[in-house]
Amino acid sequence: MKIKANIHDVVHNPVSSFPSLTIDKSDIEGAGDGLFCNEFIGKGFPVCEYKGDMLSQNGMAPRVNQGADAYMLSLGDPAMAGLNGELFEIIDAHPENAKEIGYGGFANDLYIDYPKDILDLIKEQEKETIKFIDGNSDYIKSIDWNKKTPKEDKRKFKKLLKPLVRATVNLQETYASHGYNTIYHRLKGLPSFLLMSIKDIYPGDEILVPYGPKYWEAIKKK
Repeated sequence: MKIKANIHDVVHNPVSSFPSLTIDKSDIEGAGDGLFCNEFIGKGFPVCEYKGDMLSQNGMAPRVNQGADAYMLSLGDPAMAGLNGELFEIIDAHPENAKEIGYGGFANDLYIDYPKDILDLIKEQEKETIKFIDGNSDYIKSIDWNKKTPKEDKRKFKKLLKPLVRATVNLQETYASHGYNTIYHRLKGLPSFLLMSIKDIYPGDEILVPYGPKYWEAIKKK
């Protein structure tokens, strides 16, 4: 197996006869392999990294044409610029195609068609994100981030962020109530995602993460 541990995998998978994560047949019918936990991991802790090949649009196209895009995760905004100026937009954790992978690529989604309350909360979070970024971009740019943030700016930021924070918390709590125990969390400035726990995870639990409705829409179109 091509799994190579990094700092986050080492935290939960030390070199021992009792690894913290293991790959075995998923409890979800037809899902193939799944990722399982062998120890207690509390809410809000990193579980592992979604690790694979970094691909640009040009590098991604051949794999998509071959139908080998089931393990591709978009970096979103911002993309990562390579030394030659090429933009990397995708992490591909395909077990056969990627040069090295992490444990995160084996975590399964619990649903293909998400419940309505999840879909509604995803839209609400997206709306609040756009509202915060677009509605406050001039104000954010006006602050000198090289200095300590003044109290009045801290108070204003807290007020501005409240709707987005509320929408994010509601979405995560709803994911947890539907059986998910992790979400993807982009590491700022790095071409990497962590799987972060959104509820307590116990030995024997399968690690389950929502891929997002856009992922399944693309799969269905094929």
